[in-house]
Amino acid sequence: MHTEALRTTERLRRVDANTIAYQFTVDDPKIFTKPWSVDWEMKRHPEWDKTGLYEMVCNENNRCEGGNCRK
Repeated sequence: MHTEALRTTERLRRVDANTIAYQFTVDDPKIFTKPWSVDWEMKRHPEWDKTGLYEMVCNENNRCEGGNCRK
């Protein structure tokens, strides 16, 4: 739920060579009594260097297991 007054702010900050701090803030004075934020850290996993990162795609009604669609 939101109104035309919704404003979101995202902040990414490098903490060190292996960590990024992520924060998002939601402000919609017509819905919430005050802005609210969520903070978390994203850590680099060295074992991912061997395989690389995988792209994650969320498709509604996706019926192809593992992306292997066959007729």
